[in-house]
Amino acid sequence: MKKTIILGLVIILIGGFVSCKKNKRFEVPRNIKKIEVKLNRFDQDFLKLDTNNIDAGIKDLYHRYPDFMSIYTADILGVDPRDTAQVSDLVLGFLSDTVFKSVNEKALAVFANVVPIENQLSAAFTNLYYYFPEIRIP
Repeated sequence: MKKTIILGLVIILIGGFVSCKKNKRFEVPRNIKKIEVKLNRFDQDFLKLDTNNIDAGIKDLYHRYPDFMSIYTADILGVDPRDTAQVSDLVLGFLSDTVFKSVNEKALAVFANVVPIENQLSAAFTNLYYYFPEIRIP
């Protein structure tokens, strides 16, 4: 009985090692069109706002990040994106908050270099485009 169990485990292990070969079925050819991803850093642009000219800075953020800024003001700040006075007040308060500054310093330290993330996203979108060319890449 003990020999049968050991023999069964050996067969399973050998079968596992034999079946673990590299499968090239999903490899993407090297000569295809590469999708390049460049991340726009809202966090850094947000922190660079001139607090003496906050309205112009917020207007610029709306211009550079139109979809995200609307979501940010409505869902994170909790105000109507069209209420520019309230948005300005909240952004000024947010930028001067000590907890925000501390958390942001740590986040910037972790994500100072986003090139590896851009490379991973580029590879992922290249694969996606290769297998599903009809999909619109954002």
